[in-house]
Amino acid sequence: MLSNLFNRNLYRIKNNKYRSLILFSVLILVLGIAIFIFDLARSKKEVEPVFKRGTAVEGAKKEALEVEIGDSTESLEVEIEAREYADAEVSKILERESAQLETYILGDNQSLDKVTSNLRLITKIPQEPFTVDWYPDRYDIINLYGEINTDNLAEEGTLVNLRAVISYQQRPQLQTQVEFAACIFPPFPSEKEKEVFQLEKIIKEKEEGSRTEENFALPREFKEEALTYYRPLTYRGITIMLFGLLIGILAFAKKHQDVADKQKQKERQMLLDYHEIIYKLTMLLSSGMVLLPAWKRIIEDAARLGKDLDERFAYQEMKQTYSEITSGKSEAKSFEDFGRRCKLKPYLRLSALLSQHLKQGSTGLAEQLKSEGREAFLERKLRAKRLGEEAGTKLLLPMFMMLAIALAVIVIPAFLSINI
Repeated sequence: MLSNLFNRNLYRIKNNKYRSLILFSVLILVLGIAIFIFDLARSKKEVEPVFKRGTAVEGAKKEALEVEIGDSTESLEVEIEAREYADAEVSKILERESAQLETYILGDNQSLDKVTSNLRLITKIPQEPFTVDWYPDRYDIINLYGEINTDNLAEEGTLVNLRAVISYQQRPQLQTQVEFAACIFPPFPSEKEKEVFQLEKIIKEKEEGSRTEENFALPREFKEEALTYYRPLTYRGITIMLFGLLIGILAFAKKHQDVADKQKQKERQMLLDYHEIIYKLTMLLSSGMVLLPAWKRIIEDAARLGKDLDERFAYQEMKQTYSEITSGKSEAKSFEDFGRRCKLKPYLRLSALLSQHLKQGSTGLAEQLKSEGREAFLERKLRAKRLGEEAGTKLLLPMFMMLAIALAVIVIPAFLSINI
């Protein structure tokens, strides 16, 4: 019995459209159970009361414990600070890092004898609890971050003295000073850059010397070569073109989506009206009315009850069918075309019943419509149930997002607290 129950549930999961979400939830549940069992087993195991201190980079750490004092058990949280260096160790590290500091600050430069790009003045020794403070003697040339001001550099190079103070974070009084001499040169431009720089200088001098004149003329020659000027190419037109193309694509997609949504809404409205049409047609035929007058009566009742036939597509198609019959088209053919225009299986069945009745003259149309009405009622109930499920499905995404956040809040700290 249990195996049958398990097999039935397994079959339901395999054929459920939300099986991936169900399997994900089961996986998280199993993971939570496994972590709980692990934590439970660890809480029963006696802990050796000796803990290794973290390094200065790792920092302090906390240990949550339960301690037995006599017959009672109390919770205890112990904070263990990182290990500090002894004075001899600090001196040794300061000596080592002082020798390596120059290699840290070079950046893209080969040496301090020829600096052409920004230095990398670090403020902390990598992987060690030591800070570095910088004191250049020329703040107009280089700032505390190693950025060079090229406006104040001489072509033959500018000498700048850099003083670095390396301090131990835990005991800042333990420090050492290192001094460097850096010769900073302007960045070496290419030949083209030099020519552009010279031309800009000539244009600037000419502009300054002609400010009393109404017009300003750019030089037409440079180094015995003719100069031709153009406006720079802008890409505004291409940007607008791409933007317009994107708008066109989005408008086309929106129109296509609107047509699809309108067709879906039309089909939904027709399916909702189908049971009512079948019910009225059955009642009218059962009372002795002929098919075509009954058809007309349903259309008139819908209009009299204030139903907008332009928005009630099933009644609109019925009205068109009646107009075709009164215009001389055969009833059987008109009812067949009615089903084809509707394109929905219930209306195709109805048109087939009416056409068969007119062609073969078979009796019992009212009984057949009663059977069709019962089936339409069941379909309407199933459709209403499906619409309710769809409405519930729209809430699944925010619900699972909330579940994922809650699980992350619970599981991630649990993993981080595991000391294997």
